[in-house]
Amino acid sequence: MRGWLDRAAPELTALGSLLVVGRANVGLYEYLSRRFADDGRLRVVLDRRRAAPGAPSTTERRRRSVDDKLRDRGVAIVGES
Repeated sequence: MRGWLDRAAPELTALGSLLVVGRANVGLYEYLSRRFADDGRLRVVLDRRRAAPGAPSTTERRRRSVDDKLRDRGVAIVGES
């Protein structure tokens, strides 16, 4: 992954300012956190959200998009609001 990530880093930072890693991918989160620690343009966070029991599902489009990407790919890049 290291070679691919080194080549993709400029594109990742151009896509957004926040890289959310699914909570099931702690190892990936740790790696990406170290990789982008000195890059002030991209912040890496571990998704810690949990749905409250019985809580209605959100219909906000952006959050659904992030949720879908986390579920399907394990990571989501979020641009500035």
